[in-house]
Amino acid sequence: MATPKKFNSLNVRNDLKESYDTSLNIHNYEFEWTISEFEFVCRNVKVIRSEVFSTKNFKDGKWIISLEPTELKPNNKNFFKIHLFFYDANFKIDNKLLNVQISFQRKVDHNTFVSVKSFDTENADRGGNTISWKTSGSDLHQAFINSVPMNYKTSLHYLETIPENVLIKCKIIVVAPGTTIRYRSLIDIEKCNELIANIKSLLHDEDLKDVVFKIEDEEFTAHKIILASRSSVFAAMFKNKMTEELTSIVEIDDIRSSIFQQMLNFIYTDQVENLEESALELIDVAEKYQLENLKSMCINSLHDNLSLTTVSKTLEVADLYSIENLKNECFYLISERKYDIIETKEFQELMLSRPSLWIEILNMKETENSHSFRYKSYELR
Repeated sequence: MATPKKFNSLNVRNDLKESYDTSLNIHNYEFEWTISEFEFVCRNVKVIRSEVFSTKNFKDGKWIISLEPTELKPNNKNFFKIHLFFYDANFKIDNKLLNVQISFQRKVDHNTFVSVKSFDTENADRGGNTISWKTSGSDLHQAFINSVPMNYKTSLHYLETIPENVLIKCKIIVVAPGTTIRYRSLIDIEKCNELIANIKSLLHDEDLKDVVFKIEDEEFTAHKIILASRSSVFAAMFKNKMTEELTSIVEIDDIRSSIFQQMLNFIYTDQVENLEESALELIDVAEKYQLENLKSMCINSLHDNLSLTTVSKTLEVADLYSIENLKNECFYLISERKYDIIETKEFQELMLSRPSLWIEILNMKETENSHSFRYKSYELR
């Protein structure tokens, strides 16, 4: 099975003409896909697709290579088409920030591969989240012949045949979101964001705190203005209460104290610790108090930690809050491992409480237009 290999993630800084600062966050990936019986595939298969692979820094990011082969022979002017599909629910890659190279390689001995033909983003066609290339069957056939090293060309058989196994290698270079190019000021101001740092410091500073939350057997203090600036629900709560007593003491009985503490930490710091252990509860809190960034962080964590033991609870949350991309991921795992999942107590209880989900599962179809990019590997001519 082909597996994506993460090569490196690095930060690069340099000066441009002593006037500009650039801050680049660059990620490099390589995915390898071996196609067996390649010549047979080209003659008989309409579409062949790789497995889905992911560039892990973009949590919902999914990539898939799709080939539309044609027979490799002289004078065949029909196109051999290559497509790279990308899907991310929250992020669209800017064309200028993405560089891709797809190469066909053949094996010439046990340890050596040589490049047959390469395609890169400079000569690609783009449309939405698709990058495409095409070459004729005769051109690709000639490329295979030309790729044979000189010391192998004494073998007429080797020269005239397409190799049994062909390696497709995909290299992806992404300049991550957040990359900036800015004019450098005359005086270099402190790099850290002073406002954010000051807000973080207020979390444990009891001065000027003006509201108390009573949860279980604990009390939490906070600043109304900070809570109101981060959550429209808190803002409405503090504006609509008519007396100081009601706005200064708030009792909450539907959140565990430890989860409320995590929410407070997020409001003041925009960070959450141990999210993988609390995402299922925190997403309820994020929804209740309309903390969209916290909700997105929970969705990503639930996706990253999706497994046979978590899929039922994750599907329940995804359906409850209409998180369609997360539902799709759960449906795919269920379809792949249905015999390990459908008999579990958690799954049976979920189907009883939300029977509409069972109808969706039964009606699942793998189609080419599916945004979750779960495809059958082959389509015959």
